[in-house]
Amino acid sequence: MTFSANIKFAGREDGGVLLNTDTGEMYGLDRVGSLICEAIAVGRSTAEATAAVQARYPDMARDELEKDVLEFIRQLDAWRLVAMPS
Repeated sequence: MTFSANIKFAGREDGGVLLNTDTGEMYGLDRVGSLICEAIAVGRSTAEATAAVQARYPDMARDELEKDVLEFIRQLDAWRLVAMPS
């Protein structure tokens, strides 16, 4: 998966931001959202994004983490911020 062509991501240690360059809309991200978006920015899969978050936060329950990451990615898709593989 990747970001849609009109979406730019900037991450920092304390979070990040997604910018829709067509509309000027900005989406603020917390640390976990930023970690997921870092994975998306380099074309990683949902499983790889989940693994990146798990590596950073090893005390999080894996099953709950998988659900949360998937829900976050589904929301990005609903807002047309990501291009999902067909």
